[in-house]
Amino acid sequence: MIKPFAYSLSLLVCLVSFGQDLEPRSFFFTAGVSYSDPSGELVLIRGTRKIVRTNFSAAPSYTIKFGKRLNQNSELSLSLGYANYTYENKEDYTDGFKNYSSDDFNYIPLYLNYDKLLDVNSWQIVLGGHAGIAFYGKEVNLLSELHLLGTPVDQWPSHPDMFSPLDLEIQNNLGIGIHGGLRRDLVVGRLFAELNFSATYTQFVAKILDDPEDDGDEDVNLDTNPVDVGIQIGYRF
Repeated sequence: MIKPFAYSLSLLVCLVSFGQDLEPRSFFFTAGVSYSDPSGELVLIRGTRKIVRTNFSAAPSYTIKFGKRLNQNSELSLSLGYANYTYENKEDYTDGFKNYSSDDFNYIPLYLNYDKLLDVNSWQIVLGGHAGIAFYGKEVNLLSELHLLGTPVDQWPSHPDMFSPLDLEIQNNLGIGIHGGLRRDLVVGRLFAELNFSATYTQFVAKILDDPEDDGDEDVNLDTNPVDVGIQIGYRF
């Protein structure tokens, strides 16, 4: 996703070099990067054997957007984003043993955006909402066991139950949120920059696969609410 983002910025620069037509254009394209915090934490109790706490870490988020000016004060656009979040598992066993591991997963939102524009001097205030699908599409070992990490059997601590992996399949889901920003033209009618923020509600749905303990655990549902702050560079055509 990083390479397409870089190519997009290069394309904007090339397009500007073809002329300085000041006439406002109906269509626009933007590309940008944000600091994204998924705001997710999960606590899962595995019977009487252990408690697992999973914390998700912030990451850069890249977004491209194609849109159209509907009228003087509103826009409609389609955006595609990408972020690679990491998470850390802290496993606390009832006999005092602790185990730590980490992994990552992708977050790819495809959203329809509607924005209202308000002119304030040489700036535009952008306020809007978005809704669409958040793609995860990955199977992970959310709870890592010692034998998955290659620990020899003779070094395993004594536990009341046998070791068992728990595989989770992250499923795609819907997302909805609000966003806003401050926009300013760099080349009037053509190139612009926008400082923006967004807050989204999505639910991390992880389906438990082949649970060997068969202890009645249900699918894991975790609200992941990404909050992004970043910058976009746009071009009208």
